[in-house]
Parts: sequence; structure tokens; C-alpha cells
Amino acid sequence: MRWLRRGKAPGPTGLRTDQLKDWLQAARREEDPDSTHWNTLAELVQHAFETGNLPEELVRSTMMLLPKGGGQFRGIGLLESAWKVTSSVMNQRLSAIELHDALHGFRAGRGTGATVIGVKLLQQWARLKQVPLYGICLNLRKACGTLDQDRALDILEGYGVGPWAL
Repeated sequence: MRWLRRGKAPGPTGLRTDQLKDWLQAARREEDPDSTHWNTLAELVQHAFETGNLPEELVRSTMMLLPKGGGQFRGIGLLESAWKVTSSVMNQRLSAIELHDALHGFRAGRGTGATVIGVKLLQQWARLKQVPLYGICLNLRKACGTLDQDRALDILEGYGVGPWAL
């Protein structure tokens, strides 16, 4: 919840991040004795992880067109605040998994650009040292068809990521 910024435009249901933060603060200070609003949100997130189902309103976005100048527009989608919380929980669960250092593409602070630079440096080093360098390029696009998905889900569940989190 800390990373959600106040004053942002709401999604389709009109629920604002300010309201979510206020609900959490009220629940922490026990101003709302039964914490109805916060508990409802927590139950919604928990339901999403247990069943893989979300209310349709949460996965919709409102498309806004912003003028760029010169008669052109840039589209942005306003996501539902509760969806932002749910996706943040999923991201936290996935980021707790230790991945091999060779994986870069979808990890924070480790884009594919770092890999490209590393390969170029290795090529330059091999050229300077005049040693042969062999490279293998793997197209993993179709590799998912050969992945044992049940085993992969078992491994992810061992890390606390349920089968509906992906």
C-alpha cells in the first residue's frame, strides 16, 4: 500500500487509492472497530488467490486520451485501485523466489540490456585474448509447450505462490 500514491485518478468503479489508504489507517488505529471496508478488500484479494476469479469490474480499465500536440493523442488506461493492490501482492510473492543469475528479462533492475552488454563485453574480451568464443542462441518461445506445468506449479506453491497467482 505504501507505493500507491494519493490523488490519482480512479478506475472504472471510482474507488480511489486515497480511500484504500484511509481504510488501512482506520483499521490500524482501530477507529473502525470491525474494519469493514479494509476486511472486504482483504477478502477480495484472498478470494482472487484462492479461486483465480476476480469481479469483472476490477480487471477493466478506463481509457483516457491525452493530447500530445500536433493533433495526436496518447492513450492511458486507468486501472482499478483494488487491482493494483492484488497485482502488488502477486509481484511480492513472485519476487521472493530466487532465480538463476542468467535470467534478466522480467526482473526488477535486470533488463535484457544488461545481458546484451555482457555478451558484447565477452565478445570483446575473446577477441582481445584471441580465444575462440562459442555462442548458443535458444528460442524459448515454444519451450513452454514442453514445460511440465504441474511440476512448475508445485515448485511455485512451495514458494507461497498459489496456482491462481499466475
